[in-house]
Amino acid sequence: MGCVSIMGGGPDNVQVVSNPLGASVFLDDVLVGQTPTVVSLDRDRSRGNIRIEAPGYAPVVVQRTKHINGWFWANLCLGGIIGMVIDLVTGDVKAFDDTPINAALPPLTATISPVQ
Repeated sequence: MGCVSIMGGGPDNVQVVSNPLGASVFLDDVLVGQTPTVVSLDRDRSRGNIRIEAPGYAPVVVQRTKHINGWFWANLCLGGIIGMVIDLVTGDVKAFDDTPINAALPPLTATISPVQ
């Protein structure tokens, strides 16, 4: 097997907390829980779109992107071309950024229309 598939295979887990607590967390427009929670990003299927929202607050959207998984380069020393091919086929060559998300949701402000 390839180094990534063995040492750094997915999914990629992202911790999500918010202020206020208990905000709804959506992954690719599907509700996956309430804060605090951990979101699992499937490397093959997920678009990496995380939305956090709560009543009375503006939603916060975080787009996670994929990058080359560091273990892929270990194939040059340990797994060779066969390991690289395995990692490419399994989809583990790229990983999502798994830095925790700490979202401060901004409160919605009431719009006051001028008196006429």
